Amino acid sequence: MKQLVILVAAAFVLCHVPPAAAGEWGIGGFGGINIPIEQDHARNGIVYGLKGRWSPFWSLAFEPQVFLLKNGDYDVVYDGESESLKSWKATSFGLNAVLGAPARIFTGVRPLIFAGVRLNSVDFDGQDAKMKFGFGVGVGLEIAFDRFGLEIRGGGEAFPERKYSLKNGTITGGLNLYLGQ
Repeated sequence: MKQLVILVAAAFVLCHVPPAAAGEWGIGGFGGINIPIEQDHARNGIVYGLKGRWSPFWSLAFEPQVFLLKNGDYDVVYDGESESLKSWKATSFGLNAVLGAPARIFTGVRPLIFAGVRLNSVDFDGQDAKMKFGFGVGVGLEIAFDRFGLEIRGGGEAFPERKYSLKNGTITGGLNLYLGQ
């Protein structure tokens, strides 16, 4: 049954490729806020990055990306004295799969769903950073015009670290420039 569902989904995607959308590609940038989840040693911070976009089918795009995520510093109280400590930051290289109609075919507001894998370098102050795999998921909206799109996304990022995982929510805004086919 599982193979049948995959086969039907693949046939649907392959049979509905408008010629104007096949091979669409572009670049984009984004930035926003980063919200640590269940972390006492981090406060809200920033996230920003660059991405490419290639859409081989009408509703599927792949986005290689690089982004930097920095948590806000946090305060610790020792014997009544408060001290500000640096939180962790991450550099991430990833690849998202994005479901949503291409800008050159459907202008206007369009929803997006994305999921991807990441190769992360998490840097704790003064410790050696190691590259580890992580993942990200989320949803968004893009206001698409002929050659560019404005988007807002909300998502979650997971950074596996030691015996636990650092989790962060992100809210970003961005600009995509569609360069052609």
